[in-house]
Amino acid sequence: MSQIKPLPLDLTDRIPQEIFHEVAAFAKYGDRESLKNFSLVSHQWEVSTRSLLFSYIDLNSELMSWLINGKPRACQRILPCVQHARFTFNPVGLEKEVSAIYLRMLKLRELEFLRSSAQLVLLLGEMREVSERITNLKLARVYDFSSFRVLQQAIASFPGIQTLSMSEIAWQKGSVLLEGGVEAEFPVPHTLKKVTNEWMMSDEDTSLFLSWLAQRSDTIRYIEAGGLMLSKFVRVETLIIGPRWTADPPRLQTLSDFKALRTLKIRSAIWLFPHENRTWYLELLSSVTSPLSHLTFTLAFEFEEELEHMNWTALNSLFQNSPFYAGLKAIEINLEVGDHDHMLGRDDCERMIRRRVVGLRPGTRLTVKVNDEDESILTYIYD
Repeated sequence: MSQIKPLPLDLTDRIPQEIFHEVAAFAKYGDRESLKNFSLVSHQWEVSTRSLLFSYIDLNSELMSWLINGKPRACQRILPCVQHARFTFNPVGLEKEVSAIYLRMLKLRELEFLRSSAQLVLLLGEMREVSERITNLKLARVYDFSSFRVLQQAIASFPGIQTLSMSEIAWQKGSVLLEGGVEAEFPVPHTLKKVTNEWMMSDEDTSLFLSWLAQRSDTIRYIEAGGLMLSKFVRVETLIIGPRWTADPPRLQTLSDFKALRTLKIRSAIWLFPHENRTWYLELLSSVTSPLSHLTFTLAFEFEEELEHMNWTALNSLFQNSPFYAGLKAIEINLEVGDHDHMLGRDDCERMIRRRVVGLRPGTRLTVKVNDEDESILTYIYD
């Protein structure tokens, strides 16, 4: 087998840096193997590539063990490049070592905790040298907060966050009064602009969390959540009403106070099965009092004839006559279809949806997405 030899220095030193930037632009998005090979060309290119290779790391137990156990040079080369880190383990007994690694991520801006522990969130939040620079914070499947107040404390310890994402978060239940309720000592970061709350253990948990976040309803411009407490965030420009997998209509029944709303996505499906409530969506859409640019909703059905249960006449009239839909740039209709012999194709969507949506004004793009049972998605666009 032939030996791979490095290029001569007198050659690599003459390679224009512009070539590096051109190649890196194509290789940086997910193609780590190309970046690794690319870094072998020269020392200069290795240094430049390093920040791309290690901008994101997944700190699982194996990688943490590798970094902790005698790899000082690796830490020196990798950690200063990290901008986005995800912790996916519980560091019991390694708090000191994990803290030292965290403090060396001088460029860190995005921080995730997945199946980790409340202890780790609190531990890293206390290290203000790094935590004050975090702009994106995501907590997912962290179930062991000792109280709602401790969750508040954990989030507040990252005072510069602009985006907060929550999914499957839980805390031990106790007296809300004893926990300080929503008037807690821990303020919501004043920089917060975007909130995603996909799922909590109960509607009561969601309401309690949103009530606390409402301290910053004047700065939050994007929110994805469910529950009546959404009515406190009337200044948002993007509203995503969830959750997705439910047969119940959204608890938010009117959008009349949302004067800044531009993008509306209703994740709660409109169920077209017999005996379902099929009036709530028209009431909600008719209550819009701001000029929308993007609208998304979901239809759930099993047989094509069930589409007749949708009030297409009223919906088209709304699109044609309401001034708040006059500037609609795009409408997306997601289809949740039950048992089917075949995946719906473009011709099916043309017949079932496009021919029924006749009220769109010129310039509005219609997108139909078909969600299969195996989570695959087909997208059809009609200009």
